[in-house]
Amino acid sequence: DMEIQCKISCNVIEQFLKLFADVLGKLKEKNNMGFEKLAYNEKFAGIIEGVVSLKAGPPHDTLMSKTGMEQLDNILNTLKGKAQIILNYIMSYLLLGSLPTPMIQSPFYSVSIRLGPYVLSSLIHACTIDYEKLEDMMQDEILNTVLVQMLKFLVILVDSSNFFALFAQFKQRIIVDIIMVMLKTTEEEKADIEDNPQNFVTLALDTCEKQESEICKTEAAKFLENMCDHIDGSLTYVSVFCSEALKYALTGKDRSQLGKYLSLNEFVNSSFL
Repeated sequence: DMEIQCKISCNVIEQFLKLFADVLGKLKEKNNMGFEKLAYNEKFAGIIEGVVSLKAGPPHDTLMSKTGMEQLDNILNTLKGKAQIILNYIMSYLLLGSLPTPMIQSPFYSVSIRLGPYVLSSLIHACTIDYEKLEDMMQDEILNTVLVQMLKFLVILVDSSNFFALFAQFKQRIIVDIIMVMLKTTEEEKADIEDNPQNFVTLALDTCEKQESEICKTEAAKFLENMCDHIDGSLTYVSVFCSEALKYALTGKDRSQLGKYLSLNEFVNSSFL
């Protein structure tokens, strides 16, 4: 029947995406040899964009599948995670510079221009509307992969001046509604302070230094670094916002006093505050 055919089709697509993700991973290890043919292939770019943006229903401000039908959502989000890995590999290659063919001629560049705002809104959705469920999402292997790969995508794009306008326009929301929320100490990390302090210290050091853990927290730290490096005013805004947020927290978080803090006014109802 139709359900069985759908599952078979999705399984074929998943194996196709896994194969290409594995191939691109191997090519990257060999100094990106062979990347160009895929990076400038219109049909391949169309497939990847189609999978990343595939929707089976509302809500419409997130690329993650949230139909409420667990099996369907798991299938679609698994496909999206693998497609996003491929997109990230190719965009990393295109942004290396000194390519034989200009980046803007790649269909993946156009795909990234179109998907950038949707990936951004998806992460804002996860960190605001889904805030109460965010830690559970990070514990879910499928959803965590999608979140991490979306963060990686934005970390890659913010390095390029071609995407400056997107990040400059939403600078404050990115910093407060995505980065600050993702950097928050989770309940599991709080437990590690007493039960497994070495894990807590190791993660804290990785977050501040090399960001090699490939989790939401370390990708958010990398995102913050890149925002401060490439988007004018980001470092100043982070400094002012954090200073005022700290004062607000230390004075008892009296919401009636928020008017005193100019950088906090816009985010009175934010998950972070």
